[in-house]
This record gives sequence, C-alpha cells and structure tokens, in this order.
Amino acid sequence: FIPIEYALFAAYSFDNDLYDYANSKKIALITASSIFPTLRIIEGLWRIEKAGKSTDEILKAAEELHRRVENFTAEMERVEKALKSGQEAFNAASIKLTGKQGIVKSAEKLEDLGIKYRKSLKDGSPQEDALLELPQETGE
Repeated sequence: FIPIEYALFAAYSFDNDLYDYANSKKIALITASSIFPTLRIIEGLWRIEKAGKSTDEILKAAEELHRRVENFTAEMERVEKALKSGQEAFNAASIKLTGKQGIVKSAEKLEDLGIKYRKSLKDGSPQEDALLELPQETGE
C-alpha cells in the first residue's frame, strides 16, 4: 500500500518496469484511491473460491447419495424376489392343504366314512380362497 498516490507515479516515472516487477513477485501496488475497489475484488474472489469448495462438497455428497440409492434399489429387488418366492411357496402349500386332492379333502372323506374327530374339519376347514396375493407394482 502506497498512501501517497503521487509517490507511486514518481516511482513509475523513475522505473518503467516497476509494475511488471511487482506483478512477477505477486505484489499489487495499491494507492489510497484504489484500495477499496481492490478489497472488493479480493472479497469477491474469496467468495467464489468458497463457493467452489462448497460445490465440491455438494458433488461428493450427491455421489454418495446416488451410490446409496443404487444399493437400496438392488436390496429392494432382492426383497421383492424373496417375497414372490414366499408367495408362490405359500400358495403351493395352501393348494396342497385345501385343493381338490388336498389334505383337508382326504380328512373330510375319512369323516364321511365314519371316523370321529374332536372337531369336524367341515365346520372350520381352511378355504381354497385363502391364497396369498401381494400387491402388484404400480410402476411409480
């Protein structure tokens, strides 16, 4: 900082390369009339640098979130397959229990032949419509 502007002009008239020399050493020659605009420029540059760092952090966080969403989606697909498999197994077992040739029908035939049970299967037997259905995907 050179408080007297005329002193800087005198130095320039004495050495024409003074500005280039100062610039090569990364020194800004500032006078009273240029100090506030220069400080505003520096503040703006610092703000831009800080915003750039924030942008980098936001990008890293977005990449991490995207990776986690991919993992969660894959896990949900595995859960869906397991649920479908469980649904198919339940329905197959239910048919074996209550179907036309199911266990309950065989036990009811034995009842019809006169075998006595504590409780009749005809009164409270599982129904064929007890098959399990999972909600269908809505495509959302």
